[in-house]
Amino acid sequence: MGLFADGPVWLGLILGGIAIGAAWGAVIGLISYAATGGRRDFTSLTAIVAGRYDIVADAQHARRARELLAGGD
Repeated sequence: MGLFADGPVWLGLILGGIAIGAAWGAVIGLISYAATGGRRDFTSLTAIVAGRYDIVADAQHARRARELLAGGD
């Protein structure tokens, strides 16, 4: 109801709401930080390693490619 009052009462309500929201956000952030022990909840990787490799070769070179992959020079 203060939004409809005369004067700058609504400005105090908005600023008060922002302050209360910031305080609760800080409290919840501290609780979640304490619960996880400061560790992050994701893992980062420094390199991508392929699980498999596909080799594409022309039909005329396929036999030689198989021999090279099998280790037969």
